[in-house]
Amino acid sequence: MKNSYTIPEYLFFITILITLTLSVLFLGCSNKSEANKNKNISFVQSSENDNLLNNIKATQEIDPDSLKKLLNTTPHDKIRLRFLDELAKVSDDDDTIITYNNKIDSLAQKILDSDSSAITRNLCYKYMANALHREADIITYQGEFTRALELFNKSLELKEKINDKRGIAASLINMGNIQYYQGDITKALEYYHRSLKISEGINDKTGVSRALNNIGAMHSAQYEDKIALEYYKKSLKIDQEAGNKKRIAYTLNNIGLIYSNEGDMQKALEYYNRSLKISEELDDKTGISRALSNIGIIYDYQKDYSTALEYYFRSVKVQEELGDKTEIAATLTNIGNVYADIANEITWKDIHKTDSLRNKALEYYFKGLEICENIGDKITITATLINIGDTYEEQAATLANRDALRSDSLQNKALKCYFRSLTISEETGDQSSASSALSKIGDIYLSRNEISKAYRYAKKAYEIANETGYMFIVRDAALSLEKIYARQGNYKLSRQYFGEYIALRDSIIKEENQQIVQKKYYQYQYEKKAATDSIEHSKEMEISRLEIEKQKAESKRQKLIIGFVVVGLLFVSGIAIYIFRSLHTTRKQKIIIEDQKKLVEEKNVILNDQNEEIRAQKEQIESIHVALTDSIHYAQRIQKAVLPSNEYINQIIAESNLSTKNYFILYKPRDIVSGDFYFFNKKNGKLFMAAADCTGHGVPGAFMSMLGLSFLNQIVLREHTSASEILDELRVNIIQSLKQRGIEGEQQDGLDISFVLYDIKSKTLQYSGANNPLYYISSKTNELTVVKPDRMPVAIYDEMKPFTNNKIKLQKGDILYMASDGYQDQFGGPQGKKYYSKYLKQLLIEICGKSMKEQRDILDKTIEDWKNAYGEKYQQTDDITIMGIKIT
Repeated sequence: MKNSYTIPEYLFFITILITLTLSVLFLGCSNKSEANKNKNISFVQSSENDNLLNNIKATQEIDPDSLKKLLNTTPHDKIRLRFLDELAKVSDDDDTIITYNNKIDSLAQKILDSDSSAITRNLCYKYMANALHREADIITYQGEFTRALELFNKSLELKEKINDKRGIAASLINMGNIQYYQGDITKALEYYHRSLKISEGINDKTGVSRALNNIGAMHSAQYEDKIALEYYKKSLKIDQEAGNKKRIAYTLNNIGLIYSNEGDMQKALEYYNRSLKISEELDDKTGISRALSNIGIIYDYQKDYSTALEYYFRSVKVQEELGDKTEIAATLTNIGNVYADIANEITWKDIHKTDSLRNKALEYYFKGLEICENIGDKITITATLINIGDTYEEQAATLANRDALRSDSLQNKALKCYFRSLTISEETGDQSSASSALSKIGDIYLSRNEISKAYRYAKKAYEIANETGYMFIVRDAALSLEKIYARQGNYKLSRQYFGEYIALRDSIIKEENQQIVQKKYYQYQYEKKAATDSIEHSKEMEISRLEIEKQKAESKRQKLIIGFVVVGLLFVSGIAIYIFRSLHTTRKQKIIIEDQKKLVEEKNVILNDQNEEIRAQKEQIESIHVALTDSIHYAQRIQKAVLPSNEYINQIIAESNLSTKNYFILYKPRDIVSGDFYFFNKKNGKLFMAAADCTGHGVPGAFMSMLGLSFLNQIVLREHTSASEILDELRVNIIQSLKQRGIEGEQQDGLDISFVLYDIKSKTLQYSGANNPLYYISSKTNELTVVKPDRMPVAIYDEMKPFTNNKIKLQKGDILYMASDGYQDQFGGPQGKKYYSKYLKQLLIEICGKSMKEQRDILDKTIEDWKNAYGEKYQQTDDITIMGIKIT
């Protein structure tokens, strides 16, 4: 239908047009306002930061001999390939790692020659890529960056062929590290951002966090601390959401470095101590040593040298337990720095003591240097040589006026160190150390008045540092060049470099202060000039000012009149538009109401049909639900039949010279069937017991639990000497039965377990665990001991190794507890939080003196109260299993 308008409506249109025309005419008469605006200039404060990226290679100690035994007894080449890879991972000897890498390459080629299927090819490429990656790591630490990059690129090509995105991201991180070592921060950032994008694409939280950390470190290296802090905090948020405490501690440490660089030592200490606390909770010795070292650096900055040394020596002790020679060398260097700092403070007070302290510094520098030379860590070698050279140079300066001959000899030693550092830096492409060494060599030649040599080295240092952005070395080299040109009589260039030195110095201290000084200077110059102007000029300026004020007043009056007119016209226009729209809207609403009435009638018919269909579907769903529930209840009966019965457990407990009253099992499935199971068996004077937690719960978990029980019953029939061997064999069976290959995206089904083997005659217990610990309480002390499990499941895993076998001599009255994680992960209580393992351990200590039946009842009531007795009722989070047995 076409819209038609009456004569009154046309009048409204004419009114609107007149209104708009008058508005334009009045507005056109207004004066133009001044459009020029001053631009605000902001300055970014810079502060010194000599933090290098920390590449931490954290490996847990395992028994390589057990791994070799598995390798020798495994007939399948593909499984042998995996064991070779594990052996290479756990080895701490570079030559041994290279040997295993060569075996991996040879065996992989052999497998590929006999089977070229896509699955086999992907498997072989994966381990070949791992081998190349490890060799590149070794060569990186040796400072052979060009060769390391070649190997990383080859590893990257293989990972790209098999679409191993997690591996690709890891390679890009390491390649970025090499670019950083070579002084190319821009290139390093490019690699880190590529790695970040890939990790985000596959939702790899750990990879995202690692990339964000490294990007933050690059911005920190460029004195962009605020940007660095943003990246570190993003990384921290991801790690906190994922509950990755190890990475949380690592990132807290990096944030502490930022605050340290900004001079906020109290905040830096706060973050370092938070990092230290988490690392101690995890017993992460690498994290502990790193935090201790950084706390030592804070006290060093604050000149609390005794406390700094205390933390450094604690850090060295932990590093020696780890066998981390790279970190030992770094901390020994820090200890040397403390003695050098103390010596510098008392130089002119006690020259004899100063010399003794510097010799002490040299002692620790040389210890660190020896370690670096043994492990081929060229990066740290160059930095340590510069420290040694600086100490010799300081000794030479102290003796310059008293013993010229010895002073000259010490300077020669310093030169020798600087030249050696320069040679290694040039070989490795370490631009930072190279430019630093060049600058220091130039300073020594300048002090000896060997101007041509001094110029050559200072100029080269200046050019490299300028190119790579090391502003502190640019500053020092600029000062050297200023002195050199002054001695040559070239005062123009001398002033030029001196000006650059002053600018850099002030910028480093605080660019904001420099900005304020400049503003005040220019303001002073302007006021001085205005004060010296002639009286006549002042009168002209006054007349001009009055004229401007008059014009402003007139302009203000005109704008006020225009404002009133415009407001009036807008008001009239608004009324006209409102009346017109009301008439138009009324007509449209009448048409719409008629249409809606018809539509409602049609919809009612459709809804009635849909309601009938929904009722039919509901009945069908209810029927399906009943059928499924009946099937699951039947599965429950099967699962109960497979689990060891009370009669069977009582029989083997009695045969093991234990009391049937001195054990309990608390078994609470979350759903009808459970992913948890318990296990009892006896053979040749040995009692086997276990509490296990399979992947998932409900029906999927129940399938896995029956598979695990079946395998365990078969395995214990064979002769085994240790609990760990049983878990090793169980893992092989799980991997083979589920056809796990360890490829990207594959379902990682398996189980966590606490498994014990009790020798009835000797009362000796062997325990081996996969993620689930063993608790036992001593009858003599009533103290609870936690025997830690291996942090890996009984299934295929990124870092598989033989399970650890723990031996415990038990006494009469000792109580053992094994549990899945369902109890401690249950949500509830007044704040809706998890129960947590610490409360479970406290509860076990409190109830250990009661009978085993009472203990079970208390455990059951406690968790039910936790779920239901605090206002809000919580569903059971997971399957719950706790077993307890008392040695009698």
